[in-house]
Amino acid sequence: MNERFLSLPLKTRLNIHHAACGLGGVVTMLGCYISKPYTLHFVAWIGIALIAAGLIWRILYIKCRHCGSGLYGSRVLPKYCPDCGKELE
Repeated sequence: MNERFLSLPLKTRLNIHHAACGLGGVVTMLGCYISKPYTLHFVAWIGIALIAAGLIWRILYIKCRHCGSGLYGSRVLPKYCPDCGKELE
């Protein structure tokens, strides 16, 4: 399964990360809005889990195809890998 995800274009993998974190943020805010004072509604926990899944996705799958270096530092994909210098997709 790991190879299947790594075969996706790098931009698609980054968009999955952005979608998971964005949706997680919205769901977390909704859960906090409907929570009672000093409690956290289970919807907020689902949002937090989505954000965590998006961050784990980024660590595991946003990598250079050539050298395997993680591209964690930037929101926008660089044109070339900062480690090996080869062109990214």
